[in-house]
Amino acid sequence: MSRKVTIDVLYRLEPGCLGPTGTEHVEPFCALANKAISHFMTDMVTCRMEPRYDKSLPEISYSMGNKKLSHDQAANCLQVFDLQLDDFEDQLHDKVSHLTVQYLARL
Repeated sequence: MSRKVTIDVLYRLEPGCLGPTGTEHVEPFCALANKAISHFMTDMVTCRMEPRYDKSLPEISYSMGNKKLSHDQAANCLQVFDLQLDDFEDQLHDKVSHLTVQYLARL
């Protein structure tokens, strides 16, 4: 029985992305966004979003299993799926941006 190998992506969203009261909204937003991004490129990646309270942490980090991947390692892994890391990150940013606009429109 073979196990499907995916890249785990952690996207950290700064509260300020949700406006001046973003600290009040970032955790509920991330909870909702996690449901939406769980369907993003599911054949290749597993995405998860959390608040970025510590700016020393990268906005996006990659891992496979329990092993953290460097930027170059993540790029090499995505090439297996015929994806460029920059293109993938652009698509992910677009998805998060779209979700943010939808969320803010409901406030």
